Amino acid sequence: MTQNQKMADVLKAYGSMCHDGILEAFEEKARETDLFCVTEPKSGQTWLTTFLFHVKTRCKQPDLGGKGIIGAIPWLEIPCNFPENSFQPFDVQDRINHFESYENPRVFKMHVRWNKIEPFCSKAKVITITRDPRDLPYSWFNHMSILKGIEIPPWEIFVEDWIDKMSLIPWMKSFWPHRNDENVLWLRYEDLKLDMEGTARKILDFTGWECSDEELQTAIELSSFSHMQKNERKHFIQEDRTIFRPGSNFIRDGKVGSNRQKLTEGMTERIMEKLRKELPEDAIEWLVSDPNDHRN
Repeated sequence: MTQNQKMADVLKAYGSMCHDGILEAFEEKARETDLFCVTEPKSGQTWLTTFLFHVKTRCKQPDLGGKGIIGAIPWLEIPCNFPENSFQPFDVQDRINHFESYENPRVFKMHVRWNKIEPFCSKAKVITITRDPRDLPYSWFNHMSILKGIEIPPWEIFVEDWIDKMSLIPWMKSFWPHRNDENVLWLRYEDLKLDMEGTARKILDFTGWECSDEELQTAIELSSFSHMQKNERKHFIQEDRTIFRPGSNFIRDGKVGSNRQKLTEGMTERIMEKLRKELPEDAIEWLVSDPNDHRN
């Protein structure tokens, strides 16, 4: 098998994780209190959803209810048994019934484009987060490297294939027209790193959730990278039901800009050239500009 074929198999495995039947069955079950956290992968979603869980529970379940993050914040469209994260046959209605057992406000994790959520997002709220594209490929590379049963090519081949496909672009094209919708809050990874408390207060204003100043500070601490790393085996890599290789680390340092240092000058230029060719100028500026430019 060639390296290109291996890479195609990797992307096919990850790209087949959306089950339209679940979304269709869920449509009539969506609630006005639901919050859908819809992002491209490797953009800070785990960090954000961890914070959302602690805020909505007012920090009363610091152990994520003992369910791990995939149980605390269900991945709506993923085709697997829930919450065991086992890729075995499952019944769609059983999944929907399980989601019904969650108390308001429910928060769902999703990796889909706008058309997949449009049928039901009008009655709920959507929060998304994007990250500088130059920091994405190496994060993807590390993520795919720790998945069970996945063989990936060397970094130099991986990144070139990532640039060729760059799923962020069609995702941005689908979401960007809705950036100012009343029920959409669009965050940037870099802004969370620069001013977590300020961004957290924007989230509270958007959701309307009640949270004291003390609870907010606790939620920020519980979702910090240091805390998540310390509790990774309990909350994010549960060894008995994980899709990750034994001994893997899912939570990395989360630093802004460190991943892009793995790129050569040519790789960086190819990424920027593709963005300039495919996306409007304001969308590119949103993705790659200095976070200080967006502070109020």
